[in-house]
Amino acid sequence: MIAGVSPHPVCPRFAPGGLTGHARTHIVGVIRQASVEPDGVHIQGWLFDRNQPDMIQAIRANASRLGLSFEISDIGVAAETDHTMTLSALEWTGCSILAKATAAYTSSWIRLD
Repeated sequence: MIAGVSPHPVCPRFAPGGLTGHARTHIVGVIRQASVEPDGVHIQGWLFDRNQPDMIQAIRANASRLGLSFEISDIGVAAETDHTMTLSALEWTGCSILAKATAAYTSSWIRLD
């Protein structure tokens, strides 16, 4: 869905170890809501602390140095210029939690309640 939210819950992933990769098989939670706000995109959900306790502990211990990258697939490109790519289709499949230095959005942050 373009400029919107997937109609089904999607999963954040966590790259243990070096915190630098997109770990598609390390699902650590579910994203239940996303919205575009004046200060950026906000996402909310739950972490699976009972299913993935070691990974959730690592996220909590490193939260101040973690950021986010989004995961998409089935991309359709309508047009491409030097600075802009216009997409005609995509499937948003989740996000990765990884080190800010390697995240797509280095100014992203994680707040754990």
